[in-house]
Amino acid sequence: MRCAATVLCAVVLTAGLARAQDAGETPTEETPKGLEYEVAFAGDFDSGLRGLMRDASRLVALNDNPPLSEPALHQRATGDRERFMTVLESEGYYEGDVSVRIDDNGGKRVVRIAVEPGPRYRIGSWSVEGLTDEQREAIRRPEPLPVSEGAAARAPDVLATEAMLVRRLKEEGYPFARAAQADIRIDRDEETLAVTYRLQPGEKARFGDLSIEGLETVEESYLRLLAPWGAGDEFDQRVLESFRQRLAGTGLFRSIRVTTADSLAGEGRLPVSVAVEEGNHRSLIAGANFSSDEGFGIELGWEHRNLFGEQERFAANLRTTQLRQQLSFDLRIPNYQRYDKDLLLNLTARQQDTDAFYEQSIAALAALERKLNEHWRYSYGLSAEFAQIEEDDETDTFMLFGGPLTARRDSTDDLLDPTKGSRLSLGLTPYFGTFTRDVTFGVAEVAGSSYFATPIERLVLAGRIRLGSIFGEPTGEVPASKRLYAGGGGSVRGYEFQSLGPLDSTSDPVGVRSVLEIGFEPRIGLTESIGLVPFIEGGNVYDDPLPDRVSELRWAAGLGLRYFTPVGPLRFDVAVPLDKRPTDDNYQIYISIGQAF
Repeated sequence: MRCAATVLCAVVLTAGLARAQDAGETPTEETPKGLEYEVAFAGDFDSGLRGLMRDASRLVALNDNPPLSEPALHQRATGDRERFMTVLESEGYYEGDVSVRIDDNGGKRVVRIAVEPGPRYRIGSWSVEGLTDEQREAIRRPEPLPVSEGAAARAPDVLATEAMLVRRLKEEGYPFARAAQADIRIDRDEETLAVTYRLQPGEKARFGDLSIEGLETVEESYLRLLAPWGAGDEFDQRVLESFRQRLAGTGLFRSIRVTTADSLAGEGRLPVSVAVEEGNHRSLIAGANFSSDEGFGIELGWEHRNLFGEQERFAANLRTTQLRQQLSFDLRIPNYQRYDKDLLLNLTARQQDTDAFYEQSIAALAALERKLNEHWRYSYGLSAEFAQIEEDDETDTFMLFGGPLTARRDSTDDLLDPTKGSRLSLGLTPYFGTFTRDVTFGVAEVAGSSYFATPIERLVLAGRIRLGSIFGEPTGEVPASKRLYAGGGGSVRGYEFQSLGPLDSTSDPVGVRSVLEIGFEPRIGLTESIGLVPFIEGGNVYDDPLPDRVSELRWAAGLGLRYFTPVGPLRFDVAVPLDKRPTDDNYQIYISIGQAF
């Protein structure tokens, strides 16, 4: 182990000394400009080894700060030779050699570095000392270790394996596990290394008392609920890190520090301490958007993320455009009755005055949401909605009861500007309605999008699809506000809001029972702050429960400009219908924050 550790430390220390020594060589008005030089590597060795040498090289790192004299250049080159030899040994080349020569090429020096790596040593054998048979069995895992017999004798792999063995002990109940100096023996005849790790597991422990400091408005009992262990459970480093991640995931704290005691308390229990600093729990939200079909829109909101002291999130939002006005109140109670089950409550008042219908409604929702894994969540609940809907000069009143079921998957890296990953949303809501007439129907919808970061810098490919269906009642019996529509921002840009599909005698959309939309756009970053997005989208709605005439999709194309801000990209899109009807406008304009999907 001494050779591996010395190799790694030497690279770091000599690089730091190089910068410190050369700092005094900075030219002044009275000193010469410096000796310009270039570095040339030669020898039969792979690009990976060449890259490591360039990373460790003082000649390469300080090329823009040339030495002031020939002796200084030679000193820099001599130091590099020692660093290169260290790199060779760290990668398993224990018989390698490096020579350095400086040539004068018409006033500009050429530092020629000839590398002869020699044979690469392999791991002949490796073993672990200091563990009982029970401890050896406890840390046995199917995941391979970096060191294995026959593998290249790389110092980083030897060190990484030691760290992984210690970590496995900490995951099996030994919080004080550490490694003593490993024994590494070189067999030059066989060109192999024999590695013996010397582990000191320390005492086995169980989780003990949990103490919490720094709370102001957050309830201590809630943080204890987040602890994923019970007093007396066997210690596991992974469980402790999961607790730290849960605390960070609340978004309630500016800083979090989770530590364990230096020694065990009674009954072999290890006390755990948490020190936190609370952050700001309240936010104001303001936004604006514009589209040529819906006009100007604003969004105003207020949010409290710790309403009653246990991470309850309450949000009030007002969204309004020239066609739609909506006021909503949302309350999320996390970890309701058990960890990772949230209670969602919503109350929404809405007014819509579109070409298809006029609606005034108030709706309430109560749902439970569970997290399946890192990416998947699902929810189920009950909804009630009272609505008055005017269509074709006739007004219907509905009392609708629903049972929404949803499942969502999100593996993207950003909410407003994803560059990789995908999103998938599955929804099914059966409805029963009464008042003016009794209706029973269901709405099912699938929507997904994917994002691919290409090898080309700042180029992201994005695509989306949406498929929806209504079943159980003919189109005319389904309330107009629940029918399916397409067209407009968030749907098929280039066509007016809800305008795709069948039109009545006054050229107003009627809404039907199925919808299909697809879209694709390459997102091109021209600079750090400016992007260009050409896009093409297609869609249509159909009077059958499933789209049966895909060839009848109506297409639109456009070009967007993006200005990237700290809160997300500012979007400006212009789209034109490619299958223009007499009732369609020549173009549509959209301005908002965030990508189109």
